[in-house]
Amino acid sequence: MNLTSEMFGLTLFLLPGIGRKTVRQVLIQCDEPPNSAQEILEALHAHAGKRGEKFTIVDVTPALDRADQLISESLEQGITTLSVYSPSYPDQLKATDDPPAILYVKGDLNALRPKDSIAVIGTRHPTEYAAKSAFRIASRLTKQGFVIVSGLALGCDSQAHEGCVDAEGVSVSVLAHGLDQVHPKANAGLAEKILDNGGALVSEYLVGEKPQPVYFVERDRIHSGLSSAVLVIETDVSGGTMHTVRFAKNQGRQIAVLAHPDAFSQDSKSAGNRELLTEKEVLPISDSEGLELLVRTLREPVESRLDHDTVPSPVGTQKDLWGDAQ
Repeated sequence: MNLTSEMFGLTLFLLPGIGRKTVRQVLIQCDEPPNSAQEILEALHAHAGKRGEKFTIVDVTPALDRADQLISESLEQGITTLSVYSPSYPDQLKATDDPPAILYVKGDLNALRPKDSIAVIGTRHPTEYAAKSAFRIASRLTKQGFVIVSGLALGCDSQAHEGCVDAEGVSVSVLAHGLDQVHPKANAGLAEKILDNGGALVSEYLVGEKPQPVYFVERDRIHSGLSSAVLVIETDVSGGTMHTVRFAKNQGRQIAVLAHPDAFSQDSKSAGNRELLTEKEVLPISDSEGLELLVRTLREPVESRLDHDTVPSPVGTQKDLWGDAQ
């Protein structure tokens, strides 16, 4: 029996007490996938430490059969299973320090390997300015050839996806549950539009897995991992968006933050924006020129090194992203 790396990795995941880091550790140590349940067991004993030593062939054989069944069931639903060593696995994500050992994808795999991609994220309960900004910014970036990455949540995420779809672009949605469902259900139609436009839904969770609070934190590293930059539309200081920002920093991604005009600048919903904008490495986006600077920084990183002396102030009277004086 010739096992794929996907079947090997999923078999390991199905064993109790084996997490994604152990799965990745075992995969890394094996030059090629095992050819039988016995060889999987030997790999566990050799490379999974004390956790692997407790398993016997009685544990591994049903896990292998279940892995084979799950991959087949996923394919029937249009879901592709990728291991971290699959040729179709996204390079940017693979290069991070904690890539998913197994990734599930519904849609076009090419959406995960773009030339340019940006995560556009923010609160589920945005101000009017932030909601409008998420849509318009995503639309503008889409027209410049960027794939838009977000999380399909209500609020800023939905508006970013909608802006991308409206501009007839490609969007990737990273989900915190199995791909046989859409959460929230209100965005099922948006998910279909993303797929119809050549985009993709992505998750590291098995078909049938329901959303859990910890999953939303874990998936945030995939947001930034799939992107060259993270653009924060609006967040408070403790919002879930801040998890993605921390992951982005660890992954060496460019971080950009929407600077609100005076009418919205003191709203508690944007307190996280104000905090992030005090950091030297963060690129403020206060108008169209700031957005263009972000694009140049990503596409010409040497020539367009961020210099805050040349960036318009994020506070005070200025033009917003639509050219209206604030």
